[in-house]
Amino acid sequence: MISTGILLGIVLYGIPKTGAFAAISLGVGAFVVLYFSFCYGMGEGAFFGTVCGMVLMYQSGDMKYLGLYAVMGIGAGLIRLYGRIGTVGGMICGTLVSIYGFGVENITLSGVGAFFVAGILFLVLPESFVYSREKELQSGEELM
Repeated sequence: MISTGILLGIVLYGIPKTGAFAAISLGVGAFVVLYFSFCYGMGEGAFFGTVCGMVLMYQSGDMKYLGLYAVMGIGAGLIRLYGRIGTVGGMICGTLVSIYGFGVENITLSGVGAFFVAGILFLVLPESFVYSREKELQSGEELM
């Protein structure tokens, strides 16, 4: 998982941070956090949120992204047992906690729109692409 996080961080860092691409990098980061929070749980969601937040922090020079994405991953992984809708709801709760609780107030409208689009894309993905590891653990299959 660490190597996957590093590779996704490099891909996210390669997206330009100017103009319309700024919202795209925020949306890609939010989608990555949603996907790994749902598939692997709260710990992996926090890890990938931290990786995406660090990359966006290095790009913009603003520390708000580190905490925002980490709390977003924790929130999404915490409520993942309620399915994909619960995962997106957890991401929204984590984002609201970060914005109002920690004082991250300068998230632009394009950033909020990017989170919204990432949530919608996550909800419309086919189930064959997005599945929770809980099903494999409950059925007794061996994980590699």
